[in-house]
Amino acid sequence: RLPLPLLALIHAPNIAADVVVLFIMRALGVGLARLRWYAFNPLVLLVGVWTFDAVMVAFLLFALYWAEQRRPLRASAALGLGAATKFVALAALPAVLHGILDDDRRPIGRRILQVVMAMLTCGAVVALVTAPVADGVAYVIQFQLQRFGAGLSLPQLLTTWSSPTPVGDWQPSLEAYASVELGGLLLPWRLPLSSAFLILVLAFLAGAKIVNEPYALSALALATVELERRPSWGMQLGLHLLWVVPFAYALLNTPAWAFGLSALQQVFPTVRPSLDVWLGAYRTFRGWQDARLPYVVLAVVFQAGILGAAWSVVRGASRAIDVTTNA
Repeated sequence: RLPLPLLALIHAPNIAADVVVLFIMRALGVGLARLRWYAFNPLVLLVGVWTFDAVMVAFLLFALYWAEQRRPLRASAALGLGAATKFVALAALPAVLHGILDDDRRPIGRRILQVVMAMLTCGAVVALVTAPVADGVAYVIQFQLQRFGAGLSLPQLLTTWSSPTPVGDWQPSLEAYASVELGGLLLPWRLPLSSAFLILVLAFLAGAKIVNEPYALSALALATVELERRPSWGMQLGLHLLWVVPFAYALLNTPAWAFGLSALQQVFPTVRPSLDVWLGAYRTFRGWQDARLPYVVLAVVFQAGILGAAWSVVRGASRAIDVTTNA
């Protein structure tokens, strides 16, 4: 049991990052109505007080802002800080590099040099920040590679239908990190930077080995910016699926009453043995084969939301290209 002041101190950076995200989204042109919707979204509130993903999202949006301001080195440094927090942010680096190469106002030699500098900057920031905890980073990466595919990812289907557990992990280790290349194939379409950032993050979530509910926060933030700039019914639907499904997964994985029990335990530590009985019973229920079916349904619906949002992004970008060409 941690003292309440210490708990507040631990969560303070996450809450501060959520506030910073709102300011960056405002600078990116998000209106007040949609900004309020994001600020009080149940998934945003849940993730903001639970994990540190909001810190990564803040750096991701900083990178988008600086990339659009044609400051690629700052954007690359921001992605490095984001990746040091959680590696999802690294998925957007190809968009920054493509933005440099796509800038026809500068000689090709200078653009290539900037691409190299951007990659070195991002790598140096990641190395510098993670160096003091390099052993821990290596352990986490190895642990993730050894885990069976689960969560809101498609490998959840195979994990669920294997009885009782898979004999071996079906997904190659490289695929857990290389899935972002699926989105990179669309970059030559001359997508706007905000669209490219979103496509790359969605591609990562579509092919990642494990996707838990906090991962969706980065896509939700970028989709909010995208919907503000290029509204469409497809993006509206994708945006809602990107938060409704992860929130439902969170409540299924850790029911609402469990959050209440956690708070009760902080105030009254002596009730811990009784709470363990309730939590143990729920864990037993989750271990049943039939109890895994809702997880499969949520994974499939979440992947459908990813495809819907990605289709809407590409369609909107195609329309923008047609308008520019005809003009």
